[in-house]
Formats: sequence, structure tokens, C-alpha cells
Amino acid sequence: MELRQLRSFRAIVATGSFGFAAEQLKLTQSALSHQIKQLEDELGTTLLVRARPQVYLTDAGHVVLAAADRVMAELDELRQQFGVGAEAGQIEVVRVAATTAGFAYLYGDLCQAFIDRHKNVKLDFTATDTPDNAVSKVAMRAADVAFTPLPIDLPTLQTVVLGEVEHVFIVGRRHELGKVRTARMRDIRRFPFVRYHRGSGSRMVSDSLFASHGGYPPILTESNDTGFVKRIISIGLGVALAPVFAVVDELRNGLLHAFRLPNQRITDQFGLVTHKRQSQRMLRRFVDVCLECRGPRPRKLTLETLENMKLWRAQDPSRDASHEKSRSRTTRRRIARAK
Repeated sequence: MELRQLRSFRAIVATGSFGFAAEQLKLTQSALSHQIKQLEDELGTTLLVRARPQVYLTDAGHVVLAAADRVMAELDELRQQFGVGAEAGQIEVVRVAATTAGFAYLYGDLCQAFIDRHKNVKLDFTATDTPDNAVSKVAMRAADVAFTPLPIDLPTLQTVVLGEVEHVFIVGRRHELGKVRTARMRDIRRFPFVRYHRGSGSRMVSDSLFASHGGYPPILTESNDTGFVKRIISIGLGVALAPVFAVVDELRNGLLHAFRLPNQRITDQFGLVTHKRQSQRMLRRFVDVCLECRGPRPRKLTLETLENMKLWRAQDPSRDASHEKSRSRTTRRRIARAK
């Protein structure tokens, strides 16, 4: 097994194509294919599925990629220690896992910030059905970093808290609870509930909440498709519990109404998780960018703070206080309608 074979293998995974990888590495496609065949013959297994429009990793390929990443990360550290630059043509990849909703509503801006600063690094995205699946990919070294609700209780993983998000009850505007600011649990339990599938962050929150109040009301339906949940709720078919970042647009547009329990905020933490033995240089930079965008302390995402939809812009606390004092009456009325 040679380093050049591992570099070629990583390049193919990064670009998704033998042709693009050969161009990046300044090799002929046949020479690149020969290197991968030698590697597969030596290991006695298939690493890549040659499909169109993209090449895909097999299970064995995921294992080899994780090992190749570790080897290249250690080589990078040696080069840095002795002041030697990275080799020309070497492609760096950070593999990111999260749910589709997570990418769409919460983490996309963080990834964009990293891409803007490191244009020569490829982010390889994996969308999972649940946060648990994203975390499992990091544990199995099939992904470098995952975005997920916290806490995570796996000894091989380490976490970084990015924020705390509020979950609110949502109903359609014509629902019986469509004008209240707060409602007691006994009133909420009178209506059918739309809940997320098991393993999702919102499901864990609702399970914990209803377990302390005698269990769920009748379940209307379950789905991990946030768009579907919002549509079902908007036409008045039940009640749901959702993170505020996923429903703020509908609250502003008057399609949904949100309310809370009296004297209680329903919150959970979220952040990113990496493997403790992962020392990839670009992964560390990815985490650093996320922390820089987060700011000096974890963000608190509530109905009020999400008035500004730029979730991850670093803010000066003194500026925030001044801005809060000077908000217009129009802004205050907008927030009141969202409550």
C-alpha cells in the first residue's frame, strides 16, 4: 500500500469522479484507475462503486477513507512541525453529517462561512434521517463531524455546544388555540398531536415533556419532514412541538401561530460532535469557524432572538443591548404577533 494510492483514493472521493480526480492530480484516468485497482487487489475488496453520475463508497471504502484521513492528518502535522508545506495537488475533504432539516434551517450558514474562507477544501455532505444516524457516522469514522442535539453520551466522541434552541407549540391560525400566548398542558392534550419520528431532536424533546404530563394525546401522524408537519398544522389538523428556527417564517407570514406553556420555556442544546482521535487539520479549522460564527458564548435561539434571521453573524454584546433598547414599535408588534 502506497501513499500515492491513498491520495488518489481520497481525491476520487472528494470529487466524486475518476475523471475530475485525474485532472486534479495531473494523471491520466487509466493511471488513476490502475492505482485504485492495485489498492483493491491488495485489500481483497471493492472500495468504490463506479456509477453515474458519481462514484460511491462501499462499506469497506468508508473504513479505508477514515484510515487514509488519519494518515494524511498525521503527515500534515509532521509537515507543520518541520515547516514543510502540503504537497501540490493534495485535496482536503471534511465530511459533514446532519439531518436535512438541520442543513436547511440551522447549519447551512456555518458551512457556507467555512467554504467562503477555504475555497480549496471540499465539504462532503451526508444528509441523515435522524441526528442519531449522523452521530453514528462519526462514531464509525464514516464522517468527520456531525451537527446534532446534545448531549451525546459516547466515550469516543467529543462535543462543542453551539447554542440552545426553544421549542414552541404550533397550530394553524384558525385553530381554537390560534390566538393564545400560553396554554396549559391539559388544554393542549385535548387535540391530536403531530410528532416527529423517534431519534429526532424534536421527538426527544416531546417525549421528555409529555412523559412528565401523563403521556401523549392521540397521535394524528408522525413524520421527520418538517415541511409536511407545518403543512398539516397550518390547515388546522392538530398541534405540534417544533424548534423555533424551523417555523419562524410561517409565524411571520401568519400561516402558523406559536404559544408556550405558562412560566416554562422548552429548550434543548445543539452543537457538533467529532471523534476524539480525529486530528485532521481542516476539521479543526471547521470547528474554529463554527465557534467564531457562534461567538463567545452559545447562542440562545428563541422567538424573540430569531427576529434577525442571520443566525450566525458574530455580534457585539454592547451593540445588542443598544439595539434592543432602540427597537421600533413596529418590530415589537411583529414579535408580539409571533408569540
